[in-house]
Amino acid sequence: MSNKNRRRERSIPKEVEDFTKFTFKKFKKETKGYYKNKKKQELAYYETMAEGMQYCVEFLVRYGHIREEKISDAMTVFTSFLKNETFCKRALKMLKNEELSIKDYEYLPIIARNVLAEESKKARQKLVENSDAEVPSHEWLVKLSMEILKKKIKKLEKAGISRSMAFDVLSIVPSPNAMEFSSMFRVRQLFDTLYEYAKTSEVNFEKIFKKVLGEKYYPLIIVVALLEKKERFADLNDMQKTFHTSLTSWCIDTMENEFDQDVIMQILKRYVSSRKRDDIAGKDGNRRYPLSTLSEVDYPHLYKAINSFIRNNEADKKYL
Repeated sequence: MSNKNRRRERSIPKEVEDFTKFTFKKFKKETKGYYKNKKKQELAYYETMAEGMQYCVEFLVRYGHIREEKISDAMTVFTSFLKNETFCKRALKMLKNEELSIKDYEYLPIIARNVLAEESKKARQKLVENSDAEVPSHEWLVKLSMEILKKKIKKLEKAGISRSMAFDVLSIVPSPNAMEFSSMFRVRQLFDTLYEYAKTSEVNFEKIFKKVLGEKYYPLIIVVALLEKKERFADLNDMQKTFHTSLTSWCIDTMENEFDQDVIMQILKRYVSSRKRDDIAGKDGNRRYPLSTLSEVDYPHLYKAINSFIRNNEADKKYL
């Protein structure tokens, strides 16, 4: 295979590579004779690594899913610290003492959420195999994430969102800027989380969308919602079905009352493009709502846009 046809590996920033390679063994060698005992030396190492994390967080949130050896190695090293109770305690203390800037660790809860989900899955499996098995709680990683998200959680609580829901939602989208990384995937994760809460409680999704993502992302939210397979509805309980129906109404009403024809056309184009890709892959099927059935009387603005789209793209009518 020629070099032209080989996929270029992504360049790893020097700071990320340094973080990955800086082991306790190296730290001990560099600081030999400086610390009175191993415990103080170990804590100093964790402090050094906590400071180094700030240069890795955004890169790993953006590219951590890519299956390349150097990136996988960096993610493995990074998450190994998040699983370490002593490290989490030290990093938490540094954040509280303002030795670390919350802003530099803004996206860390995204990775922490993945670690907690993975460790929870392992723990469940371990308990299935042995009901008396000891499993780590990782409560200090939760506390570390909570500290990073503390001010934003308080704002959502003031808006009537429960503390637990606020934490879970912000662990997916700690900042609207996080939507720059895998935006559709992040919205799908958000929906999955809201569906879970909707099993037992009412979910004020409009407030969450506005406070957490902002109106800029409403078109994307609508695209992801409309792409949801219709079959999902059958697996929902009554409270989730209420949430599902309310979300459908919000999507349609928002398009009708808040967006001009250009924005609606962009939504339809992205929606149809996604369905076409699924169709080619043999994965298409009925979606949340057949948009072409909307009433001209009730939704004149949206009806006009949809029919204009169909006239310009007659072959795409089947997707609407």
